[in-house]
Amino acid sequence: MGCPFYLVGSALTNEDPRDIDLYGRMDNKWFEVHFGPIATWEEEGKTGRWGPARHSWSRLCVALTAWGVQMTGLNLDVQVKPASNFDRHTKERALVDQGLMDPSEESQKVPVVIFMEKADGVEEVT
Repeated sequence: MGCPFYLVGSALTNEDPRDIDLYGRMDNKWFEVHFGPIATWEEEGKTGRWGPARHSWSRLCVALTAWGVQMTGLNLDVQVKPASNFDRHTKERALVDQGLMDPSEESQKVPVVIFMEKADGVEEVT
């Protein structure tokens, strides 16, 4: 994904959590390239009136969750959040994976691949 992933939620404090929440902290600029303005994404989350970009974000999270479950056998919930939203709402967290990024400016150039559903199949959008 090109962003660090963190263990969040009840798995940090509960020995037997219902699920394991993993959140990716994506750079705001990259998030907006793929999912539109963060303010719109947040508002759609509050109202439930989702546009195409929010649906695309949801499909990505579902795909990451399905892949993670298949790879680990654990009951995972994987989401990618814009950094500003993640920082505001995710106080307790434990770094799980650096997302193949280093702290240099070059790391911000890691491409993110998004798959969008179309009536005639799936299209890769980068």
